[in-house]
Amino acid sequence: MLLTQLQKIATPGRYDNLLKSIRPDERFGRHPLGHKVVSAELIMKAPEVVELRIPAALAEGRSLVVSGDLEPEHGIAGSVQLTAGLIRPTSFMLSPSHPIITVTGGDTDKRINAGLDDFRDLFPASICYPQIVPVDEVLTLALYFREDEPMQRLMLNEKEKAELDRLWDELMYITREPFKKEVAYEQIVEFSTQDRPDLVIAWKPYKPILLDEVAAFRARLLEDEPKQLEAVIDWAGRAWRRALTVDEQERLRELYGALREREIDHEKAVQLTLARVLTSPAFLYRREQAGDGAKPVAVSATELATRLSYFLWASVPDAALGQAAASGELTNDDVLLGQARLMLHDPRTRRMAEQFACQWLHIRGFDQNDDKNEQRFPELATLRGDMYEESVRFFEDLFRNEGSVLMLCSSMLTDHHDATQLPVVMLGGGGGRIKGGQNLNYLGKANRQMSRLFLSTMEKMDVHPKTFGDATKPLEEV
Repeated sequence: MLLTQLQKIATPGRYDNLLKSIRPDERFGRHPLGHKVVSAELIMKAPEVVELRIPAALAEGRSLVVSGDLEPEHGIAGSVQLTAGLIRPTSFMLSPSHPIITVTGGDTDKRINAGLDDFRDLFPASICYPQIVPVDEVLTLALYFREDEPMQRLMLNEKEKAELDRLWDELMYITREPFKKEVAYEQIVEFSTQDRPDLVIAWKPYKPILLDEVAAFRARLLEDEPKQLEAVIDWAGRAWRRALTVDEQERLRELYGALREREIDHEKAVQLTLARVLTSPAFLYRREQAGDGAKPVAVSATELATRLSYFLWASVPDAALGQAAASGELTNDDVLLGQARLMLHDPRTRRMAEQFACQWLHIRGFDQNDDKNEQRFPELATLRGDMYEESVRFFEDLFRNEGSVLMLCSSMLTDHHDATQLPVVMLGGGGGRIKGGQNLNYLGKANRQMSRLFLSTMEKMDVHPKTFGDATKPLEEV
């Protein structure tokens, strides 16, 4: 066939001798099983590379077109891919960019299509071909494209499916997607009237469906408005760190109602109601109920929860602490101690490390300090963040593990509890209980322990612990 086509090419007379010199390819007209076939047919057994040489003078400015099919007698159950090129292929691999030739309706055709259906079922078209998902916000009708059915079916249980549906519903709700879709529809129709008026008719059946969706969403928003107002009032109780009185709740509702009567929309009215909550003295000040006259009174469970939460976390009580306060159990010493220990092991304890300990020692914000001459101390710029973080974590560990403030000025965090090469100066005589004017040298002695020095000073102050750190005896010379 190739030879026949070459001989039929309209060429200048100067190529006559060239065409006559081309000899027929012996592979044409012969079946791989040995018998003869039509002389113009080239039948090969796959996989195979057929290499043909065409004179450059004849190929110049022309295109080579190759067509092929399965051999009708022996190849009916097979499948093949055909490619043509100028470079010899190095491997025989299935290429997704070339069609697969099969006999239509045959067993092989059904098997391959079944495999492709399985693939499409597992990997949706939107994953394989991202361009089918519209991304133009101006002319996009479906602003958020969802196609997660295969993931739900193959990977999620019922609880996870419900959570995924909830998240999608939340996204559509917050973004008010039905309203945006309505605007997009009108824009699409408007653009269609300019260059494709025939599409206006195609889009028309969708309009009632869209309007029903918008109306249902608008009704849902109206139904949710009272719920959202009640959520604000519930949140106000947490912001004010106590239960709101009936009058306080009614005043917030009245404020919202007055705003709506002034034709302020729901969202803006909620924002202004929130602003009222946050500008109230009940939020700005941690007020407590005073007793009559100068007589001290015990703090309430709610006030105790506020004190504890702001001291340890610098924030309002969480749900667990608030519940303990509401039930009155927080005034019980054991319950109070248990809540304090739980709070100390919470990551929010870092706030106490930063806002109390670091501020107390005047190192808060050290990681942002640039007072030092960076030419004399070039390493400080890269080290100060780590130095500050080390201090914060030290205090966090101190609080969570019930450490002593004495650990701030000792080496008790090490395993030997000494003060190598560092002098210790004690000022003051403790009301005559501590011997002054001494220079004590414990270098090289077995009793050279900072813990013993602390144990000695505590005993002088009539505090008599049996041990402190790894020390069991005081320093008698002190």
